[in-house]
Amino acid sequence: MQSDTIDTSDTIQGFQISPQQKRLWSLSRHDEHAFYRAQCLVSIQGPLQTARLRTAIEQVVQRHEILRTSFSSLQGMTIPLQVIHDSGDFKFIEYDKAASIEKLWNETRQAPFDVEQNGQLQISLITLSEDKHLLLASLPSIYADADGLHNLVADIGCCYDVQGEALGDGPMQYADVSEWQNELLHAENREPGRMYWRKQDLSSLTTLTLPYECKASETTDVAPQLVSHTLSPVQLQKIEALANKYETSTSVVLLTCWHILLARLTERTSIVIGTALNGRKYEEMKTALGLLTKYVPIECHLEPDSGFADLLQQQNEVMQKANTWQENFNWDDLVDAPDEFAEAPFFSFCFDYTEQPARYDAGEVSFTIAKEYVCTERFHVRLCCVRNAAGLTAEFHYDPKLYAATDIERLSAEFQTLIDSVLEHENAPITKLELVGEAERKQLLQEWNNTTTAYASVKCIQELFERQAAQTPNAVALVYEGRQLSYEELNRRANQLGHYLKSRGVGPETPVVLCVERSL
Repeated sequence: MQSDTIDTSDTIQGFQISPQQKRLWSLSRHDEHAFYRAQCLVSIQGPLQTARLRTAIEQVVQRHEILRTSFSSLQGMTIPLQVIHDSGDFKFIEYDKAASIEKLWNETRQAPFDVEQNGQLQISLITLSEDKHLLLASLPSIYADADGLHNLVADIGCCYDVQGEALGDGPMQYADVSEWQNELLHAENREPGRMYWRKQDLSSLTTLTLPYECKASETTDVAPQLVSHTLSPVQLQKIEALANKYETSTSVVLLTCWHILLARLTERTSIVIGTALNGRKYEEMKTALGLLTKYVPIECHLEPDSGFADLLQQQNEVMQKANTWQENFNWDDLVDAPDEFAEAPFFSFCFDYTEQPARYDAGEVSFTIAKEYVCTERFHVRLCCVRNAAGLTAEFHYDPKLYAATDIERLSAEFQTLIDSVLEHENAPITKLELVGEAERKQLLQEWNNTTTAYASVKCIQELFERQAAQTPNAVALVYEGRQLSYEELNRRANQLGHYLKSRGVGPETPVVLCVERSL
């Protein structure tokens, strides 16, 4: 496939950006664009030759046009073009073992970048010992997604192994992928897929919130944070067995649990989650570099008597249809008359499932992805499940302007408790599945109910109330069906009742029967 170039002037000759790149470009105009990064930390075992590694990276950059691409636009253009350069550059920085890996990881993740400049690939090499190194590869997300990172590491390992020899046929270039995706958006046979996505109910996108979401502050953008936990080998084994039993995948089991948790916490019967599809369902695209992943709406209808097994089958069918029509999903089709300068719509809650390859062998040296961070979409909370040789980790990425770390830690614990409950009672109605673990149950029933307060025993309850009424006469003391009484008003009514009882001969130690309905 050969892409058509667009010659806009004597100074710019480029290609259309892909729909995913256009989406990310739109998001980055409203957010701090440094959030949108794709990076991974690679453990290198064996007698690494640094010069040979650098040569391998140079070869990879020459093989993939997206690694030597910049983005440029003329005056008046809101969407840039991809400009491919004949040669590419990359940053290569070496550190010794004294370097703080965590600090380097965070600084790289939040580092600003300028996609109008060629050479955005950044490589940091940390030497731990003669046979142990760490390689940190980082790119703006407009160049790469999770699968693109995996392919990048695989290609570096392959080029390192062959020592500069020819690798045969070149990979599919991203400019060709972009051209194909843009053609699909205008294809005559696209209407069935377009209508499939138009039927999705996205009315809850702006209203779906967790009970403890706080109002967004006006402060400077803060990078998404995360809370994570690793599932036990027993849990993972049972999840995979459950997936096999119902002829589905581990990812669909976890997505169904995420739907149930959100439904229980928000008390909604319909939940839409933006779910990542990697855009590589065709064989020739599987080894491509570039941004192909997109988030599509996956809806789940839940009733109180819904059983987990039924919901799992429902989700499996929905995911199969979503995979069939994934190339036809486009935000512009779902938003009437989109304003280029209005805030881009997004999914409040997202889900993605990533399988990291075990390792890449290059002779005496092996490359293993130990950690990765990829952000290609805006969200409030995103559950990212990462499967690798060590097991499965559930990462809850969240907007720290909206949620406190303690709330997300509780959410993570509830997700784990829910999984345990599902594995024990797969046929139970979803309302019977447990969300609260022992630690949270103790907090709810014991710690938060420990309300004992010391006060002067010589004071009667009415005297304590009168003192409070004197201190805060206008504060609200009682609310019922939209009406309320202040402390002063309530105290006055109590005094009226007291005077009435005294007029009827009521004195100390006289029993008085009260027969009243709920009211002020």
